[in-house]
Amino acid sequence: MGVREDARHGGIDLTPWGKFDRGAWAVYPLLFHLLDVAALAGVLWDRYLTRGQRRLIAAGLALTLAEARCLVMFIAGLHDLGKLSAFQEQEAHPWARVSDTLRADIRDWRRMPHERASMHSVLHLLAEAGYPADTSDSPGVLVAQILGGHHGRFLQVDIDGAAKASRVNLALGGPAWQDLRRRYFALLRHLTGATAVPSDVSAPAAVLITGIGIIADRLASQRHYWLPKAQAPAFGASEHFAQAVRDAPAVVEESGLARITLPQVPFTRAHGGLEGPNALQASVIGQLTAAVGEKGPGILVVTDATGGGKSVTALEAARIFNACGDTAGILWLLPTMATTDAAYDLLEAYVAAHHPEHAPVSLVHSHSYDNTAYTDHRLAAHEPSTSDAYWPDSGDGDDDEGKPAAGERPEERVTVPDGWLRGWDRALLAQFTVATHDQALMAVLPVRFSALRMLALCGRTVIVDEVHALPPYMRQTLSRLLHWLGALGCPVVLLSATLPGHISSQLVRSYLDGAGHPHPATAHLDCRPSYPGWLYAAASDASLTRIDPAAAKAHADRHRRRVDLRLHPVRHPSCTDPEDTPARESRLERITQEIAPVARSGGCAAVYCATMADAQTTYTHLRTALDWPDGGPDGQLLLLHARLPGYQREALTRRIRTALASAGERPGRLVVVTTSLLDMSLNIDVDVMVRTWRPCTPSCNAWAACGASTTSNGPTGCAAVAAPA
Repeated sequence: MGVREDARHGGIDLTPWGKFDRGAWAVYPLLFHLLDVAALAGVLWDRYLTRGQRRLIAAGLALTLAEARCLVMFIAGLHDLGKLSAFQEQEAHPWARVSDTLRADIRDWRRMPHERASMHSVLHLLAEAGYPADTSDSPGVLVAQILGGHHGRFLQVDIDGAAKASRVNLALGGPAWQDLRRRYFALLRHLTGATAVPSDVSAPAAVLITGIGIIADRLASQRHYWLPKAQAPAFGASEHFAQAVRDAPAVVEESGLARITLPQVPFTRAHGGLEGPNALQASVIGQLTAAVGEKGPGILVVTDATGGGKSVTALEAARIFNACGDTAGILWLLPTMATTDAAYDLLEAYVAAHHPEHAPVSLVHSHSYDNTAYTDHRLAAHEPSTSDAYWPDSGDGDDDEGKPAAGERPEERVTVPDGWLRGWDRALLAQFTVATHDQALMAVLPVRFSALRMLALCGRTVIVDEVHALPPYMRQTLSRLLHWLGALGCPVVLLSATLPGHISSQLVRSYLDGAGHPHPATAHLDCRPSYPGWLYAAASDASLTRIDPAAAKAHADRHRRRVDLRLHPVRHPSCTDPEDTPARESRLERITQEIAPVARSGGCAAVYCATMADAQTTYTHLRTALDWPDGGPDGQLLLLHARLPGYQREALTRRIRTALASAGERPGRLVVVTTSLLDMSLNIDVDVMVRTWRPCTPSCNAWAACGASTTSNGPTGCAAVAAPA
């Protein structure tokens, strides 16, 4: 029989199962699941992938865009072909429904992971279809490895050993099973139209195709998607595929994966509270727009002091990069959960200012559920893994039920991700994402679903903030990530207040190396940006564009600040002074003297302690040692450290971040005792900073936030006091 006959109702054996629900005792045919995934992969190609990603895949396969789309659908559909094996025996109920012909022809098959069975069985079917499969880098072998990686880990193909046709046929059943796998393969190829044979499969294309297959498989495996189909009247393969193609766009839309384009809005509206761009931002808007229009995307390094507007500069750079059409969206990476929470508020406000109909903004770190701005009570009250609409109706008729309290965010925000995007690794797939550095660095580590992370990263502008905060190992991993992003044509923005020039050069050259400009060809380039200022390296030709020196000078003059630094030798309670030496004042005595003017006259201060125990001791001492007007220390003296319960720490961090913002109304008196938790928080400004001596880089970075506010009402003259233990 041919594929046309197999596509008709009753034309092919549909008894092998792909999905089974123990609650409803529902069995879903394997072939239908394969067709569902193929249909969803086609819609993901159209609505999730950006133009640049589609072009990269097509170029990596040496096919046209239309041919590449069909091939991606075909490959995605083949992912579970290995379930035509001993996999069928693992559930008694669906196994009993398998046809007698197949049940009688199992021979001496043996159990193996179905992704490995898919890889081994498809390898020889691809060879029969004309795919070269004689070496480890042949297109047929690489496509087989894509199928083997759909559960998160790429598997090795031993073409002369376990993957030999004779051994595969012995392990995966008799001739009846071999024939059915061959017919399923041919039917998928016929229905998806994947007749073109690729002459090559590049590594970047293979990674992106794997990611598409993983997403399509997860969408098609949702219980609410396939269970109604399993209980529907029987159809032939052709009819089922046609219906799956019609259903797929709604599934992708409901998942929140469909890309959108933010409309153009004025600068003042996009960045609420700003009257206009500063000199640094204006230079990026003017010079970078022209450079990207001529050269295309690349890597931008921005260096400026804390509070100088680097975040807004990065958002404007992302807008310029995305306007070229090859990317859509923003991924903002930061070192800590505290800074990530702060950036989430900023990115969400930026996206909402464009008034999109629906644009999910996701927050990705290990305690995102503690963030009150990100959680949603209506979502939590329903099934957490799927959502059939953006917001289910409460149905209780009470208009006041669920309304936020005064000052809280409305739950119907267009930036709230839908249920499907709440997964641990799926949240990175949202078009607008704020995450910690490690979430992105895992894309280049040998961990499960690294291909899915790489697909999530590369379709938008990646902003890497606080680059100087990365330790050597993570910085080396970042270099690997930048190499990949350069190969994938993904624009990158690096932000730092204290990034050494040689590290900046190393990171820029790693990106250019991935873009096709090896280190020997870029060794002569001076990739160090001015301070303050920026440097842009184009991925197309490795050409450099720098900030206009006049704009850099104007920005530096406008944001120059004075910090009075005093160093006091003190004695820590855990130490004693040597004999025959003058007694030194204690750490608590010095801190009390520095904070006393703030407690007496008003202002804002921060006391940074080396340990949480020191922070707790300091807080307790200041409560009793100082005279606090206006009702005592409650509300005027705060303690923040990492051992607070997550929900308390997040709320307190948000309160401090709002109160000590460089713009807006400030409290009359506020003293925060903390650890390094606030070292790299965004837009924190105080009049007096007292800290135990720590390594120079983070200390200098924190001093830059001292006295930045133009609305300070505390003691004149900002003092930063370092106290060595």
